[in-house]
Amino acid sequence: MNKYKNGTVDIFGGCGKYKPTWEEIVKIITNYKFYIAFVNSICIDYFKEKFFLAFAYDIIPVVRGGADYARNVPDGTYVDTQDFESTEELVGSLMQLASDEKMYTEILRRKDRYQLCAGSHLFDEGVCRICKKLNDIDRHRANVLNNSEIMGNCRSPTDEQ
Repeated sequence: MNKYKNGTVDIFGGCGKYKPTWEEIVKIITNYKFYIAFVNSICIDYFKEKFFLAFAYDIIPVVRGGADYARNVPDGTYVDTQDFESTEELVGSLMQLASDEKMYTEILRRKDRYQLCAGSHLFDEGVCRICKKLNDIDRHRANVLNNSEIMGNCRSPTDEQ
């Protein structure tokens, strides 16, 4: 994307020059119109936590992954790279969207129709379930011989980086 934006795309995290904490990310993303929520391993039904972070704020997530976003996420609330034939076309569309206040605001309004159900209560529930299973390990023991049976067939991205 930087190739088509003359190096003006800010990159944070493992691929960037600066890796902010989660608290810093929340402060940082409020200054942007888009949040790139790409996964580094494309698996069926895998959503990156970054996607949900972006969905919680007035910022449009741009996704790339193996999940069926159209089936699982309300239409018109995100931008999916699979809808474009090239990175150049994607960047052009994002630039158009960023400069069209009416179109951009409409996507944010669509997002506002939905409530993100995540947070500490869901995390706490998951931790409680794990703890219960760990305390009764014999009853909940399982052998995983092939990770793809659980995660599906994952693959590394092969498109432009």
